[in-house]
Amino acid sequence: MHKDLGSNNVLEVCASLQTACKLINPDTIPAVLEDIVKLLEHKEPIVRKKAVMALHSLYTKSKQQIVHLTDKIRNALVDRDPSVMGAALCFLEVLIKEDPASASSCALVSPLVQILKKTIEGRLGSEYYYHRIPAPWIQIKVLKMLSILGGSNQSTSEMMYEVLFEVMRRADNLGVTIGHAIVYESVQCAIKIYPNQQLLETAAQQIGKFLREQQNQNLKYLGITSLAAIVQVNPKFALEHQMTVVKCLEEEDDTIQTQTLDLLIKMANPKNIMVIAEKLLKFLENDGDLERKQAMTSRIAALAERYAPDSYWYIDTMNQIFEIGGNLVKADSAFNLMRLIAEGQGEDDDEDAELRAYAVNCYIDMLSGSQMSELSDVLVQIVSWVVGEYGYLSELGAEEMGSQLVKLMSGVYEDPATK
Repeated sequence: MHKDLGSNNVLEVCASLQTACKLINPDTIPAVLEDIVKLLEHKEPIVRKKAVMALHSLYTKSKQQIVHLTDKIRNALVDRDPSVMGAALCFLEVLIKEDPASASSCALVSPLVQILKKTIEGRLGSEYYYHRIPAPWIQIKVLKMLSILGGSNQSTSEMMYEVLFEVMRRADNLGVTIGHAIVYESVQCAIKIYPNQQLLETAAQQIGKFLREQQNQNLKYLGITSLAAIVQVNPKFALEHQMTVVKCLEEEDDTIQTQTLDLLIKMANPKNIMVIAEKLLKFLENDGDLERKQAMTSRIAALAERYAPDSYWYIDTMNQIFEIGGNLVKADSAFNLMRLIAEGQGEDDDEDAELRAYAVNCYIDMLSGSQMSELSDVLVQIVSWVVGEYGYLSELGAEEMGSQLVKLMSGVYEDPATK
């Protein structure tokens, strides 16, 4: 291998570099390291590229023996051949992920931005075009790296804004799949770096185009996942797409349905909680996926507790959740509901009594209109406790309430404590 690495035959050198990736282990790195480093200056681009790849491979096996060479890898970013630059990007991405806040990582922002500009302007050569997009995988790789470097760092992020605008504009014009991929990565980058209002608005416009896609389910999925990410930065960008997102629940694609449910929960706030809770519960009522139903009913219960406009709406919504989710709903949700009824709103005794009477009447109506087989253990426990504790507040007679509760005794329950 040592002999082949110093050969005048390019094919022998390349073969040896590829072999080094497979056969060299941490103990034998010193035997070939100097030879590989010399090849970073080789006159043939294919050799320089494979030398970078070999060092990347050796780095994954023994960081300590390669880490002092990272400056040489950074120099490969400005190599006159794009293939060498592409190999260096893969290596440097690993270094950035390990320590994104270091000075050496932050110093890469400027050359990466220059590479991205050069790429979108088509200056890498016609052989790097794919479906009329210049070097799309290099663009995507650089966007991923910039999204790491710009996270919570205003100074580095400000260097990226202009080129991100341009990347989105150029990739969106062609309407091809790889163009959509670049737009998606640009949107993700805009969301992850230090926020810029205009850039986020442009990203939201791109997300809207994905969501409105009728034929391509993959693009709609990208729109939903992107909107879920941008909502975490600024919820206002989701408002104009709220009804479009709700319509996504009608899609037959199970993955889109799950992502849409997750997105609607993230979009919820005090102003739209009533609409979103209604849509979510209506969907889950006919949903056959028990695992998803269990997860979603618990999350809706948490939202209802957090954003409920009033206690009456909270009681009604929780009752729906228990009817739909049954024993899939966690016991904590039942405890929180009973605690609210027991403690009241804490402001006026008459209002608290009125709320408890309302709860009692709701549960008696539920018993008279339901079959015993329809009621889950947790719901029967709530009904029994509330009617037992506060039945005296209702205008209904004790005999009527008692007879309704007695009917429950003949039911079959999973938890002996219920009976």
